Formats: sequence, structure tokens, C-alpha cells
Amino acid sequence: HYLDELERKSRAIPFARPLKKTALPPSYQVFYRETQLRYGHGKELIRVLKLHRDYHASLVEQAVGQSVEQNLFTSDAVKQFLYQSLHPTINKPLPMQYEVVERIRVKPPALKDYNELLQKGGMYH
Repeated sequence: HYLDELERKSRAIPFARPLKKTALPPSYQVFYRETQLRYGHGKELIRVLKLHRDYHASLVEQAVGQSVEQNLFTSDAVKQFLYQSLHPTINKPLPMQYEVVERIRVKPPALKDYNELLQKGGMYH
């Protein structure tokens, strides 16, 4: 419940007792500092910390580290790296292969009416 309140009041993050007592890993500190500089708030860090509710701490920390390495400072980027680590077969999509099953044939337009119009002086009513 504390994280939900901090997300709502993100300017209180530096003064939050649970975060003061806990030394965040270096990747989290870089992530927080960069989100402060870029967005002016720490909501992205709180959203990342909320991922710990559903995922193991080591997985989230690894995803934060990848996000920092790629200079992607959003919780969505962390979620994407987390998803890729949990689903390694989906990590890299297969190359696209295009097959042309049948050729598309376009019937050329009938220009007979247009040619007749031009021969009559080009007047159309």
C-alpha cells in the first residue's frame, strides 16, 4: 500500500522511510536519477518497485540493469526486458518471409470513351 501512495505523491520519494532505510542497487539509483532528470518525478521507479509484487527480485533487478544499459528509463521498458527474460523463445522474432501466392492482375481501363471525347473537342456536360 505504501508504494501506491508514493506513486500518487511521487515528490515524497526522497523522504520515504522505507526507501531511506534500504540501499537500492546501483542500477535502481541510476534509473531513479535519470527519471528525475527526464520526467521530473519518480513515478517510474515506484512502478518498477511494484513489479516486485509479482516477480522475483533478481529478475526485476536484471531487467532494470538492461533498461539502464539501453538508456530506456520507463517502467514499460523494464517490463519488456522482464517479459523477454521469462519468455526467451519470444525474445527475438523470426525473420519475416513474404510469399506471393498468386499474381494480382489489374485490367487496364477502357480509354475508348475518353478518346471519343477528345476527338469531339473535349467538351463534357
